[in-house]
Amino acid sequence: MLDRACHGRRLVHAFLWLVLLCGPLRVANAQPNVVGQWSAPASWPLSASHAALMADGRVLLWSDQSGVTPRLWNPTANGFATVAAINTNLAGSAQAGQADGTLAILGGHDVTGAGTHDAHRFDVVANTWTSLPFLTEPRNEPAAILLGDGRLFTLSGERLPGQPTDVAEALVAGSGAWIPFSNAPLALPRTPWSFWLSTGDLLVAGPDASTRRFDSDTSSWFAVSNLLAGTRDAGSALLLPGAPNRFLVTGGRNPAVATCEVLDLNTTTSWAWTGSMARARRFHNATILADGTVLVTGGTLLDDALDQAVYSAERYSATSGTWTTQASMTVPRRRASVALLLPDARVLCTGGGDGTPGSETHADAEIFSPPYLFLGSRPVITTAPASLVYGSQFSVDSPQAADVSDVWLVRAGTVTRGFNGDQRAVPLAFTAVPGRLTVTCPTDPNAAPPGTYMLFLVDDAGAPSIATMTRLQPGVVVPIQPTITSTAPTTTTVGVQFTYVPAASGTMPMTWSLVTNPGWLAISPSTGAIAGLPLVTGPASIRLRATNAGGFADQAWTLNVVSAISVRTVIPLGATWRYFKGTTNPAATWATIGFNDASWLQGPSGFGFGDNDDATVLSDMVNVYSTVFTRKAFNFYNVNTVSKVSILYEYDDGLAVYLNGTRILAQNAPATIVNTSLATSSHEATLNLIRQDFTNAATRALLVNGANVLAAVGLNNSLSSSDLTLKVTLELTGGTDTPVDAAPPMTEAFAPGVHPNPFTSQAAVRFATTRFGTATLRVYDPAGHLVREIGAPGLGAGPHEILWDGRDRTGANMPPGVYLYRLTAPGQDHRGKLTHTR
Repeated sequence: MLDRACHGRRLVHAFLWLVLLCGPLRVANAQPNVVGQWSAPASWPLSASHAALMADGRVLLWSDQSGVTPRLWNPTANGFATVAAINTNLAGSAQAGQADGTLAILGGHDVTGAGTHDAHRFDVVANTWTSLPFLTEPRNEPAAILLGDGRLFTLSGERLPGQPTDVAEALVAGSGAWIPFSNAPLALPRTPWSFWLSTGDLLVAGPDASTRRFDSDTSSWFAVSNLLAGTRDAGSALLLPGAPNRFLVTGGRNPAVATCEVLDLNTTTSWAWTGSMARARRFHNATILADGTVLVTGGTLLDDALDQAVYSAERYSATSGTWTTQASMTVPRRRASVALLLPDARVLCTGGGDGTPGSETHADAEIFSPPYLFLGSRPVITTAPASLVYGSQFSVDSPQAADVSDVWLVRAGTVTRGFNGDQRAVPLAFTAVPGRLTVTCPTDPNAAPPGTYMLFLVDDAGAPSIATMTRLQPGVVVPIQPTITSTAPTTTTVGVQFTYVPAASGTMPMTWSLVTNPGWLAISPSTGAIAGLPLVTGPASIRLRATNAGGFADQAWTLNVVSAISVRTVIPLGATWRYFKGTTNPAATWATIGFNDASWLQGPSGFGFGDNDDATVLSDMVNVYSTVFTRKAFNFYNVNTVSKVSILYEYDDGLAVYLNGTRILAQNAPATIVNTSLATSSHEATLNLIRQDFTNAATRALLVNGANVLAAVGLNNSLSSSDLTLKVTLELTGGTDTPVDAAPPMTEAFAPGVHPNPFTSQAAVRFATTRFGTATLRVYDPAGHLVREIGAPGLGAGPHEILWDGRDRTGANMPPGVYLYRLTAPGQDHRGKLTHTR
């Protein structure tokens, strides 16, 4: 039996080595702005299995190995400081950041491996330890978590090796004893993946297969669902950045797996697969980064084997659900290693090994610089508050305020043996003016528990600032005077309802009023929404005021009331349409913009026979076919200003009308129409057209700037019917016959490089960027009509090119001649000419 077991293990090792040899060992693009960069390993005085980012930006470190002295590491000075002595063994403990910026450290084990009742608090500013009340239960390798109401909560661990501690307990700040939840015992694995929910409950997401929720008010456990992969021992988990109550679990099992799962309690109680990592791994770390992505580092493929270590890092986007392979570390980081986000947006990776027999330990550290640190200059925070109050607004001064796209509040991490339950990233709403951001704090302590956070600014290119350390806490909200941030419309139309809903920053609640009113406007005091019907043309003076406890702000402007919007008959009766006799079935896409109708017949509308009033007579329809399919292309622009779509029609016996492939009108027509379909009833046409007006947003949104298609199908109620009528016209209220986009001027402006020019099949517009972003090429004809728009998102720094193949937005070849182009990219706006030849 021993020989067979060893042989099986050798086979597993051989298979995993094959995976390593055949897998993606190298990243295709090894540029730091794509894969990041690792520092060289640096010798440290300890091999850390615990790390906590403290309120002053230093990192407290200790080991699961007994007798190792904790240390404080300063990331800025790259030096260590001595920590005040503590007369207890911290091995096997758990930790959680507290509301006052201190760190609570709970449990651990003695020299026999038995759990302890120890509980302490470390104050980094005073460099002192304070004893907390003893735990009611001994706990080796428990979980510790701060609740939104400020209570300290602990669960799981072991009393003795193999004997789980099955009773959770909580400590109210300042109280003298822990309160056990004795009526709700539950045995859980050591260091369970525990998270505080915005609902005020606790979630345990693993590593065993069952996901459970604990209601601390009723002292009850509830089953949520099971992990799809089953037990994920030695995996990792985190609360996904952004919306609350979304979780990611990664890897684990033995041999390790690469699969990952997500749970979004906002919409479901079931786990779902997300993208798998490129490498299977266990004993790894998962770390939230400064831009809201997730980094996975270290781990091993099998057991805690050194020869199965995984060196490449991977980065996860919650938006796309995909992983990107990053640069590889030098030192294997396996069981009991740690990874921690630093205030400068780098990631500290250290430790590995817990002193158990055969477990290699690493008294060294490497630091990972993510790709976002190689995108050029970074935003700078010049001033920001050292403390924040729930529900308040605060100012952040930054020379790059206008370029900021995201503001993140990232909780200081406290990682224990590969699990960081404290980390969470909360996006903050903000408004920007040159040099300053006005940012709104979270309102709910359950979504963002009180304590130490890093405040990051992220610019349009994706580069984060160095964080300001701050503390989120309850308190009195100081009112901030309103600032009206929206732009009021300056033009409206006589006889058309005018509306304007303003936006403002400042302390809520806010009261709105009209200081100057032309008389025909009304306002909602609570929302500021303005509405009214202008009856005469001319200028109207308006002054809007927002008032709160901090003061008031006005917005004054002149509203020009102009004459009514014109109604255009875009497709009149008698216009030439393409049509297809229903002797066979047309392609399924016959009513869409991209369908090629060049092979169809053409003729003026209306279509039919038997009534002597048809412009295109279908003389062969009787007893041959029951349907006729028609379509008419038209160009229209400024479609966002179209207020009404009007179809005027007449039919005998049925019809259906489609706008850009979507059915908007039907009479006596089945839900699905093929060439053999019949009208569901008979209807005799008259000489008068029927009008159907569409003012709903869904129908108006079907229109696009440029090429559109109106399509219609006429149906008879039998093959032997004696007549058929199909007449359709289109009116649009609003919009324009000319493009929205203005062409660039016909000047020889600086061009980044066009090759070849003239060209035969396609042009390559070449350029170079210095930072990450999106480039867009727009091609216009000499009349200023937008011909084609080509976007190139996600470009890194360096040379690039965008190709135009001489086709317009519908795929049709453009005629030879001179064309204009405009290329916009981060920090660039180039214009020039193209000459199209064949």
